Amino acid sequence: MRRTKLHAADLRLRLALRLAVAPKHLFRLLWEPKVRPHERDATREALVAFITEGWDSLDIEAVPTRDGVAHSIPPTMGND
Repeated sequence: MRRTKLHAADLRLRLALRLAVAPKHLFRLLWEPKVRPHERDATREALVAFITEGWDSLDIEAVPTRDGVAHSIPPTMGND
C-alpha cells in the first residue's frame, strides 16, 4: 500500500475536520463530572478511534514547510 506524507498544516486540517464531525455525545460524556472512570476511558478510546480512522495509510513525519521543518518529534537539545 502506498503511504501519503503529510505536512503539519495538512494534519491540522484533517484533525479539525474529524473533530468537527465527531459525535457530540462523546464530548458530552467526557465533560460530565459524574461519569464513571471506566465509562470515561471507553468514551475516550471511542473518540480517538473515530478521529484516527483511516490514518494507517498516512506517513506522518518531519517534512519541510515554509517556516522551516515541522518535527513530529521535538529535536533533542544540547546533545552536540
